[in-house]
Amino acid sequence: MPRYDDRYGSNDRHSSTRLYVGHLSSRTRERDLERLFSKYGRIRDLDMKRDYAFIDFSDPRDADDARYRLDGRDFDGSRIIVEFAKGTPRGSREISSSRGPPPGTGVAKVTQDLRFALGLGLGLLVAEEEALAEAEAEATAVASLEITGYEGKGSES
Repeated sequence: MPRYDDRYGSNDRHSSTRLYVGHLSSRTRERDLERLFSKYGRIRDLDMKRDYAFIDFSDPRDADDARYRLDGRDFDGSRIIVEFAKGTPRGSREISSSRGPPPGTGVAKVTQDLRFALGLGLGLLVAEEEALAEAEAEATAVASLEITGYEGKGSES
């Protein structure tokens, strides 16, 4: 659930503004995390799961400060882990430059299908060219025989 406009947006914003928070206590609530982390800057998004959360700051410097000051801290009866999140969030439409599309989808699938189709097309084209060349050679041979007057084996002249 987005909280604020992105004033520090970039193509790679999640690598420096999104934090993973792990080892949360079962009694920790989203508002508790928001209260703790908002001391370090504006929170753009907070996505809490069962025992971990992702917190996205508006400013990368705020995310770094929160990571530095809160990693390993006791919070709500548990020692939490705070580190920069790896990759992009699930459901994100952003494209990571380090990974391609999943196998069988996207560009990889289109490329594979295109190579297959071109292979079939080239195979048919080669077969057609060979058949045309053979037919042309046969027509030339027949024309040459007619010119010379050859009528075939066993014919009497």
